[in-house]
Amino acid sequence: MIKLKIWFTTHIKQLVCGLFAILLSIMSTLRYIQSFTKIIFKWINSHIYNTLCGMFAMFIGYLAPIQGIIQIMVLTILLDMIFGCIASFRRGEGIKSRKLWRTTYKIFYAILLVSLMFSIDKEMEQIQLHKTIAWIITGFEFWSILENIISITNLKVFRLIEHFMVDKVKSKTGVDISEDIK
Repeated sequence: MIKLKIWFTTHIKQLVCGLFAILLSIMSTLRYIQSFTKIIFKWINSHIYNTLCGMFAMFIGYLAPIQGIIQIMVLTILLDMIFGCIASFRRGEGIKSRKLWRTTYKIFYAILLVSLMFSIDKEMEQIQLHKTIAWIITGFEFWSILENIISITNLKVFRLIEHFMVDKVKSKTGVDISEDIK
């Protein structure tokens, strides 16, 4: 114990200097990290717009092969909204904001679903399920457009198209959708 005490008293200066050097080294490293962090955040802050635009362009480029599918889906959804508004006016119901927002949600979710299925189809390379989903969405929207046009015009030609579609669906799928027709 005495030897340790003697060693400690003779080497106290060296220990203090060593600890002080370690502390200075740690503080210098922390200042360097803090400076580096500031530089990184400053760069990110000044380039965030370019980064987000680049990521958006990359996403759009990835979806370029299905742009036609997306455009047709969006067009049918918008036409359904337009003809639905006209049919509502004809029936004297008016338009509700909630129903118009549904169109926005429909467009967003349709694009999201088809894009997700396109990504899965592209990576798995088995079937093209995104086209089937787009056909289903577009088919339902077309059916709704047809119902709205019949409600607006009440022309026989559109009723014939409706019956033709009912017969085609029944012959291809075995499902009788005529129950939904009023």
